[in-house]
Amino acid sequence: MTSPITTPVKTKMTSEEYRQLPESDVRMELIDGEIIVDGEIIAYGDMSMSPSPVDIHQFVASITHLYLGIKLGAWWLRYKSDLHLEEGVVLRPDLFWVHPQSTTCHLVKNYWHGAPDLVIEILSPSTAKLDRGVKYQLYERHGVREYWLIDLTERVLEVYRLKDGQYVRLGFYEPGATFTSPVLALPIEVALLIDGVDGGVLPPLPTGG
Repeated sequence: MTSPITTPVKTKMTSEEYRQLPESDVRMELIDGEIIVDGEIIAYGDMSMSPSPVDIHQFVASITHLYLGIKLGAWWLRYKSDLHLEEGVVLRPDLFWVHPQSTTCHLVKNYWHGAPDLVIEILSPSTAKLDRGVKYQLYERHGVREYWLIDLTERVLEVYRLKDGQYVRLGFYEPGATFTSPVLALPIEVALLIDGVDGGVLPPLPTGG
C-alpha cells in the first residue's frame, strides 16, 4: 500500500510575500521568514490580529519623530516604515534616519533597503527582549552606525555606536541630560524624549523668517 502524498506545510515567508500583505495598523516584522507581532511569532497565514491600541509607546515615537524631524528633516527620518535588511528579514523600527548621502541604505520601489545610519527602538514589555537581542544583532551585523533604546520603564536612553563592526555603549542618559550624537552631530535633550510625555514638553516649532 502506498502512502498518501502530502503537501509540506509552508512555514516561512519570503520578503516578496511580506510586501504583498495588505496594509494593517498592526506592527508586523519579518525575521528569518517568520512574522513577528509584539515580540511573538505568528503562524504563517494567521493574519487575524486586531490593531494595536494607541498607547504611550506610539505617543513617544510620534514625539521623538517631531523633535528629531525638526532638526533633521522629516523625509530622511522614517516613522513606521519597513526596512529590508536581507532576504527573509524586514523590520519596522520605531524610527530610523538615513543620511542624505548614504551609500548603505536606499529607497527601491517604495521600500528602504540596507542599513540606515540611526535606528531608534522604544522598549515595551513585549518587545524589549527582541530589541535587545535579535534586532540588536541584526542592526550590528548590517552596519547600522548608531542604535538608541528608549526605556520608558527605567526612564533612560541607551545609546550604542558601531566600532570595528561591533556595538559599544556610549552611555545611559536620564532626563535632564544632554548628549551629542556622533552620527547626527547634534545635541539631544533626553527630557524631550522621555519627560515630554509627563510634562507635555515639545520642542519649539521653527518660525518664519
